Amino acid sequence: MRASGQHHRPTWQALSASRPDGRALPAASIPEDEFYATPRPAPKQTIARLRPVRLGGLLFAIGWAGILLQRNFLQQLVVGAPVFEEFAKFGPALVMVSMLGATRLAARLPYAWLSGAAFGAFEHYFSYAGEGLTYFGVRVAFHAGAAGLSMAAYGLYEQAADGRMRWFATLPSTLLHWANNFGVLALAVAFSWTAYTDAVQEVWSMLVTSAVFVFTFVGVKHPHLLARDLADRLTAHLPGGPPVPAPGAGQDPPDTWEDLQGD
Repeated sequence: MRASGQHHRPTWQALSASRPDGRALPAASIPEDEFYATPRPAPKQTIARLRPVRLGGLLFAIGWAGILLQRNFLQQLVVGAPVFEEFAKFGPALVMVSMLGATRLAARLPYAWLSGAAFGAFEHYFSYAGEGLTYFGVRVAFHAGAAGLSMAAYGLYEQAADGRMRWFATLPSTLLHWANNFGVLALAVAFSWTAYTDAVQEVWSMLVTSAVFVFTFVGVKHPHLLARDLADRLTAHLPGGPPVPAPGAGQDPPDTWEDLQGD
């Protein structure tokens, strides 16, 4: 027997044999998979199998890189804030709950809310220190709720057959963040000639913030509110090949301090 190097997987070929009349018999090719009772496991898919702690750290890094590199105000409003800020808030929360081994949503949400609230307070003092107490409260509540919504979506997406879907855990928060920013901008233009611009913008932000918390709790029983169908369609366009289960879904245990020390 010998292995052929012209195939992705080895193909074993029998050595040539001769008939009684001297003519050579054709060599038979047998794919290597035929020697196994079950198909060989597919190569490890890095993007799909990224463990929670590493995924959270990567989201945090991508998020802050995107925030710092978005210098144009319009880009920041449309892309930088809705996409990268949600990464930056959710990443640390995912790291914390993964290291603690928290699996229930009730145990995960406080860490997400804490991460989001801290980001909102930081954004206030760094960029909007002049805004009033009401705006400050709405800002902190929105960012806290958005991070919690991402955590709820992650809990739903990590159960999917395709582990790549976890990359879209912030999708519902991004959509509501974009709705808030676009609405505030549109209302500013529409009511620019009146004295009610600030009040209307404030009411709109309160409504969106309320929606964030409603979707967090209602979306657990109604996945369409967490954009699962959209995330499923977007996942199909990610690199990484066919569906691969996410770590933790019967594959690998959650990251813990012991896991990290053993890496």
